Amino acid sequence: MSSKILTLLGLVLFVVGINPVLGTTKETNASRLKRGLSLLPPPFLFNKRATATATASARPSHAPHPPSYGHSGRIHVFAGNGSSLGYVRDSPVNSLNIVADSEQDLRVQSLTSGEPFDLRINGPTKKSPRTPLYLGVVAARNIPLHDLVKVPLSTVIQARHPTASDKGFIQSTIWAIDSNTKELKAQYMNPNGTKSPLLPAFDPHGNELHFVEDLAIYNSANSDFPSVAVKFYLSED
Repeated sequence: MSSKILTLLGLVLFVVGINPVLGTTKETNASRLKRGLSLLPPPFLFNKRATATATASARPSHAPHPPSYGHSGRIHVFAGNGSSLGYVRDSPVNSLNIVADSEQDLRVQSLTSGEPFDLRINGPTKKSPRTPLYLGVVAARNIPLHDLVKVPLSTVIQARHPTASDKGFIQSTIWAIDSNTKELKAQYMNPNGTKSPLLPAFDPHGNELHFVEDLAIYNSANSDFPSVAVKFYLSED
């Protein structure tokens, strides 16, 4: 009998030796207090810390910033002699608002990502936040030197480079601004890579704002309905 007891005792000691955890009693706060030790932290504190650490490590170092905008306001149109002609109308955008109602004026925001930049449209002309519209142009083709075709001011989707559409090549990233006078100027990038300056003009017969490459040559070919040179200024009011 004694030999069996010794054998059983040896087996227990062997198991405890290879797996000390089985022979370890879980320590409690009561036992720690008896020995003058501090209390154990709550178990959920470890889980909370682990979760917080994992969440913090999963976060990006910095959140992406939304597009920033610079100047905003209406587009004031002046004749070559400096007289005011009115403001670009909200709809259609290639016309002047000839009535004293500022609610019909087009309102835009200029992107501050360098030049050329976009003029994003605000107000009724903007159909939906999911489809932002921009003030740009639609050209049928390349605009060669001394072209006789007028390029209308249009509402387009954002197009940094000439983009083919059912109406022609659209482009929105055409604008530059004089930081002192707030004059807006435009330049079109042709599909073939060449650049054409866009000179703003106004056809008083059809109340139509458009661009030309050379106004004198354009008027010589359109003497019945000539256009006048105008300038665009961003009115921040």
